[in-house]
Amino acid sequence: MPEEANRSWRLRHGGCQQGLGPGDKTLAELPMPSKQAPANSSSTRWYLLLLCLAAAAGAGCIVYTVLVPRGSRRPHKLDEAINDIGWTPLMLAAQQGQVELVGQLLRAGVNSEFADGSGWTPLMLSAFHGQETVVRQLLDAGVAIDTRKSDQFSAMMLAADRGHLQIVKVLLAAGADSNARGANGWTALMLACASGADSLVQELLSAGASTEAATANEGWTALILAVQNGHNAVLARLLRASAAPDLASLDGATPLMRASSAGNVAAVRSLLAAGADPRRSYDKGWTSLLLAARQGHEDVVRVLLEAGEGAWDADEEDDAVTSIMLAVGADTAATGVEGTGLRLQRVVHGILQRTKHGDG
Repeated sequence: MPEEANRSWRLRHGGCQQGLGPGDKTLAELPMPSKQAPANSSSTRWYLLLLCLAAAAGAGCIVYTVLVPRGSRRPHKLDEAINDIGWTPLMLAAQQGQVELVGQLLRAGVNSEFADGSGWTPLMLSAFHGQETVVRQLLDAGVAIDTRKSDQFSAMMLAADRGHLQIVKVLLAAGADSNARGANGWTALMLACASGADSLVQELLSAGASTEAATANEGWTALILAVQNGHNAVLARLLRASAAPDLASLDGATPLMRASSAGNVAAVRSLLAAGADPRRSYDKGWTSLLLAARQGHEDVVRVLLEAGEGAWDADEEDDAVTSIMLAVGADTAATGVEGTGLRLQRVVHGILQRTKHGDG
């Protein structure tokens, strides 16, 4: 144990309901973990173990337990922070899944909603670290379920971020807000979609999570996050839940544009089947088709041409196509071909040829 942690603390009882009499004040000598010691350090683990053993000595004894530094007259109560992170014994026990100790502390009446400087509470710590039984204990004790930490994340969002499906189910059943917004507008559904947690996405959608919420700075929706991370199963689930296939981010890029640029044929097919418009453009006329062609994704190009055959307006596309072809050095004579379908195919062919030769 580090030298700074090697301080002796006395576990005292000022009149236990059972087990110890008023005269039996010292139950054990406990080395208190350093305020600099991490929450999962060996000194902290030993401290919790000893506290567990002390608690096991008698349910009534823990009720009036206080920790007193040697030479100090001020009691160190069990619901006060014991390290520089600002965590109480209950927070440490909740993080590590110490079920029996959590129960003892709750029965002792400690502050079950104590928050550290960043807003972490025992419920958040147990949810984030996958301690389902502790989550249930804290909910049974009546803790607030939608409390937010400094970044506005709730316990349910933290569980979703870590992929803890069962804990998310427990929290939703207890009334957690499925549309809670964290920093930058992130929701639990967005977090689940970004990580590809399909079962978690299903649970959140069933609880009424919105598919149209978007991040404040980028305008990313759950659908966009699924697409740009290549999670096709999640994408399909969102589309079945009627997520808008053409809802663009703040830069104007639609999910179809992102899937086309990435060469994700399955995602392109799913989005087109859901009604995504392949003719939409952004940033000087870039369409999904031209983005796919620019990256050399021939399979995507063919899918988009099939979807758009006979539906492309040559006059509408002319300026955009010409400027893009000039930018990549393609043959602009291809724009003179009559017929919408053939004309666009020839343009795409010119861009693909340049891409293949590494000049685009």
